[in-house]
Amino acid sequence: MHVALRVTLVSLAASTFASSARSDEELQRRYLLSRGDENWAWLRTPHATSDFFDPIKYLRLTERREDIFLSIGGETREYLEFFQNELWGSTGYVDNFSWLQRYMLHAELRLTRYVRLFVQLKSGIEVGRLGGPRPVDEDLLDANQAFVDVDAVPGRTLDDLPHLTLRIGRQEMAYGSGRLIDVRDGPVNVRFSYDGFRIISRFSVMRVDAFLVRPDLTKPGVFDDGWDATQGFWGVWATLNVPRVLVDAYYLGLDRQHAVYEKGMGHELRHTVGARVGVHAGRLLYLEVEGAYQLGRFLRGDISAWMVVFMGALRLPQIVLDPEIALGVGAASGDENPSRATLNTFNTLFPTGMYFGLIGGSGSPNHISPRLALALHLSRSVLFRVEVLAFWRESLNDGIYNVPGFLLRPGAGNPARYVGAQLEPYLTWDIDRHFSLNGTVGYFWAGDFFRLSQPGRNVTYGAAWASYRF
Repeated sequence: MHVALRVTLVSLAASTFASSARSDEELQRRYLLSRGDENWAWLRTPHATSDFFDPIKYLRLTERREDIFLSIGGETREYLEFFQNELWGSTGYVDNFSWLQRYMLHAELRLTRYVRLFVQLKSGIEVGRLGGPRPVDEDLLDANQAFVDVDAVPGRTLDDLPHLTLRIGRQEMAYGSGRLIDVRDGPVNVRFSYDGFRIISRFSVMRVDAFLVRPDLTKPGVFDDGWDATQGFWGVWATLNVPRVLVDAYYLGLDRQHAVYEKGMGHELRHTVGARVGVHAGRLLYLEVEGAYQLGRFLRGDISAWMVVFMGALRLPQIVLDPEIALGVGAASGDENPSRATLNTFNTLFPTGMYFGLIGGSGSPNHISPRLALALHLSRSVLFRVEVLAFWRESLNDGIYNVPGFLLRPGAGNPARYVGAQLEPYLTWDIDRHFSLNGTVGYFWAGDFFRLSQPGRNVTYGAAWASYRF
């Protein structure tokens, strides 16, 4: 269970192994995964450099009050995708091309030091795909986020993060490494959000969030998205960040009326408790471990499921091209006995869309997967990375599931444990802070499991995409 791309050696190195600390202004100008977490109030004071978009990042609305302002931003992504034998040939199309378009525009209105409004519109368009768009490919126009923040305990200045915030409305959430809660980025065209309430508290080196939400349903029309009334999601996520050590501890609850596993379909009440620890063992080495246990009820039986991840990343700056190497292994439980009422299949809840790379075949439930990754810095702005993964079923009595956790292929009666292997190289060119170009060509070798469960063709995947943010 690795969350490829998001939790690769590359992302770890970016935050952990930086050879020199970036300036405060460089950090302030970063575009974050969730744009609602950005703070551009610092532009109210003179700064060392300027950007073309600075005039719309801090628009003062009154001369007398610097805490009343408007900030505007957005992004676009053009994504060309090619599959040969998608889902191992089960779609009925040998070759399939698609052009995925994502357009997003947001505005933050700061009313006082205590209240701000944030609205983000999204538009996802798919062109050319045989069989039509997948459910996460198209959403012509809707609100991705629309919330109000009430800062009960604001920061010392406008530049500081508030100490206690109540967030109400539609919002994105991303925690930890994205293995359980994320915005569904990656090859997915339409991002994921929730409707509900969240309390965000930040004090010194500790952050604690508590939330009660319903996941949103993506619909293809105009302003027709709404929350999923069949699911309720709540939890508490605590993060401790001290020099060299980061610790996450969490409890997550899910009530789902229509859960589907190989064991059956029905009501699921699931509780997840877990922790993640990341340690900087010197400037050049990063180690991470995460584990979670799930309990609750499914149909007439109990739930008993688990997942565990180990990962290490090493940087070798003295060698040409500044190589970085990552090695890890992850596992999540599958159902042990179909004749027993107890369900052992792990539920990954709402993970990132690029869990095991961009090919997007099998997901986390019922898997054992080692992984090796290598990154090379071809220049200051060009990065090459390659990942190799292999997949086995943890239980021979359960099938394989996709990244969101839906059953792809039943496995009862199939004696093969080996699912396959995957190779994905990536090339990333960050032209500037706004514009990036990316490309990949991946291959999945179908294993014994698919030879005994046809169709089981090898999969070829290619993608090229350009992203622009402001």
